[in-house]
Amino acid sequence: MLPMALYIAGAPLTEVTVCPSIAFVLQHSDSGEQLLFYLGITRNIDALPPVVKDVIAKYMPVHIPQDVAESLQKGELKPEDVEMVILSHLHFDHIGDHSPFTKATFVIGGEVKDQLENGYPKTPTSDVLSSAKCTSGF
Repeated sequence: MLPMALYIAGAPLTEVTVCPSIAFVLQHSDSGEQLLFYLGITRNIDALPPVVKDVIAKYMPVHIPQDVAESLQKGELKPEDVEMVILSHLHFDHIGDHSPFTKATFVIGGEVKDQLENGYPKTPTSDVLSSAKCTSGF
């Protein structure tokens, strides 16, 4: 749930909307390689940096009926069959839980390397976890 005031000038803070956190499965047409774009939101909100937990508590409560790994399994795709995970950036609603994707290569742009190296807990005010899996692809 997000307050519309974040996006619409003059909207009351009490007006909220549901915003899904999505992921996309792509299959290479020739090789059959399974790619995943985004990992959604982790169920382990307590593991997020304090600044992110504060924003969630104040502005955007989250409800995660199933995480990306569970969604894939419902579609008969095992997380360990995903060969590549692509993340465009490190916002909490896109990096999810990387732990089920044990065989995947993670690809992310080099501009986030500093964010990871100086993320939380090294930098207490960072909104990025330095323990994020995104250590390849720089």
